[in-house]
Amino acid sequence: MTANNLGGILAELVGYAAVVATLLSCYQKTAIPLRVLAMVANLFSIAYAASHGIIPSLIQNCILLPLNLYRLVDVVMLLRKVRTAAKGNLSVAWLKPYMKKVVFEAGTTVFRKGEIADKVYCVISGTVTIPEIGHRLSPGDFIGEIAMFSPDRLRTMSVVCETEAEMLWITEDELAHLCYQKPEISFYLLRLITSRMAENVNRTAQAAIAGGEAAGPEAKRVVAEPAPALNSG
Repeated sequence: MTANNLGGILAELVGYAAVVATLLSCYQKTAIPLRVLAMVANLFSIAYAASHGIIPSLIQNCILLPLNLYRLVDVVMLLRKVRTAAKGNLSVAWLKPYMKKVVFEAGTTVFRKGEIADKVYCVISGTVTIPEIGHRLSPGDFIGEIAMFSPDRLRTMSVVCETEAEMLWITEDELAHLCYQKPEISFYLLRLITSRMAENVNRTAQAAIAGGEAAGPEAKRVVAEPAPALNSG
């Protein structure tokens, strides 16, 4: 077997390898292995096209290779941001750059229970309370985020400014667009809502226990016993 024949066989094997890598990349269900296999297919295709003088294929794969590399880096960076959102603290810093500032006078009702939710707020300063449960919000607390994602989109509580209060706000459409552009913020909001719901459950349980202690042993026994399951549908 001559060197020319061996080179021809190797070139054909490279071409078949490019086909296999391309087919495998189409089979992948996740972005990272898809992009890696696509880059491998580009490299094999470049080698095959160069050995056979196929200029259109050579140009095509020389363009696709850096594009696939760019998309691979983009996906890896996105995954790192999502992991950061999953492990980091629930800080206003995630949304603050995209929110607008507003100042409410003392006695202003920011929103009432039962109203349609169209904005999410973040307390910056001032005394802000939820009158239905007598809870005072702290600077950095988000309000209104649960109603934005509920099926009926209705406020479950009212929010009142006891003193002049400075807040940040963002509309529903702006938040939806932001979540689409930056999935890591969607993950952050998921953690925020889950944390808020857990706090609400704990607050309700503590109130029930306190009420049972105030009402006496019989009420305490009723509180301690599990309630029968209710059909929520």
